[in-house]
Amino acid sequence: MRIGIVGPFNPLSIASFLYGDDVPFINEGTTAVNTLAKEFLKQGHYLKIFTLSSIKPNVYQVIKGENVEIHIIPSGLFPSLFGNHMFIIGLYFLSRRISKVINKELEGLDVLHAHWTYEYAKAASCFSDKIPVFDTVRDWCPYQLSIMKGRDKIYWSIKYLIFRQVMSDKNITFIANSGYTYRMLKEAYPSKEMPIIPNPIDKNWILEEKSEQTKHQIISIATGLLSPRKNIGTLLEAFSLYRKKFKDATLHLVGGYDKTDEVYKNWEKRKLTEGVVFYGLLPHNDLAKLLDRMSCLVHPSLEETFGNILLEAMSRRVLCIGGADAGAVPDVLGHGKYGLICDIKNPSAIFYAMEKVLEPKVSGDLQRNATEMLKNIYSSEIIAGKHIELFQRYE
Repeated sequence: MRIGIVGPFNPLSIASFLYGDDVPFINEGTTAVNTLAKEFLKQGHYLKIFTLSSIKPNVYQVIKGENVEIHIIPSGLFPSLFGNHMFIIGLYFLSRRISKVINKELEGLDVLHAHWTYEYAKAASCFSDKIPVFDTVRDWCPYQLSIMKGRDKIYWSIKYLIFRQVMSDKNITFIANSGYTYRMLKEAYPSKEMPIIPNPIDKNWILEEKSEQTKHQIISIATGLLSPRKNIGTLLEAFSLYRKKFKDATLHLVGGYDKTDEVYKNWEKRKLTEGVVFYGLLPHNDLAKLLDRMSCLVHPSLEETFGNILLEAMSRRVLCIGGADAGAVPDVLGHGKYGLICDIKNPSAIFYAMEKVLEPKVSGDLQRNATEMLKNIYSSEIIAGKHIELFQRYE
């Protein structure tokens, strides 16, 4: 098939398919989209990818490769003039900018597949009367809006307006990335019918065994470590309890953060950063190497429509802990079959789960069950096939 992908995308994830060596690293944290695109290419499909970038040089460029074109569209002046929060005002203009490029490149494509429900989906919706358009819902905007305060509330209020516009398009086929997302969608839009196709894990990431099982090396990964939804502060409290018992324990935090932010300063003031290593954002290959050194991943997020990092950690045979009432997280962890679940708002509950997951019987069963589950349910080969089956129904 000839598939148009509209969404945040990192060209470096498919570098082996691209001509030339100068491949930009942009749009960190878009693993699900990257993995799906890579698998489509492996299966012989043709892709045109439309993505935004604010990285200099901020000019329109096209990167070509074997069966793929990546159209990198400049996001313009908004980030540099107004900062990240005011950047959202430009999303209306950005969707128009994306749609102009798609309009020139639409001929010959069989479908458009947008990701998330904001500027990319808005751009793709302009063509829903001309070509089958699909949109994978990868977060739940109403929940995001409900927990935000201050400037973040303004930011998400504007995103919510775009979300409502996208969801009102009757020609778009929406895809839920989890049972939780499906339930949220059906509650808000009961007339919409949509399939559930979960996020993929690159089948080449899945380890059958781990040469060395480390202990007391805890990791947590979030695009924004300071976000209230990611709940990293509660994990830090739990880790301080854990470190009192296991003196050699270290906590490794991967994701964006700012040492000048009041949230971070408060962590330091309370001495919650002792024994903690902050990495910032990491390229995907570096993340795999880091995960291979870890014994346990704690995902303290209060809500996820999926939680792709759980798949990635389990694929590297890292034991996982997540919230029992955190959106799709308990489903991904098999309600305790593939990873432990607990009251993620309670530091003591997280601490006890971190202790329990070390027990040989517990860890062995979890690793064995998780590996089989990944191969049979979430492997990129299987998930890409489900998308192709869906697309072909609308050709």
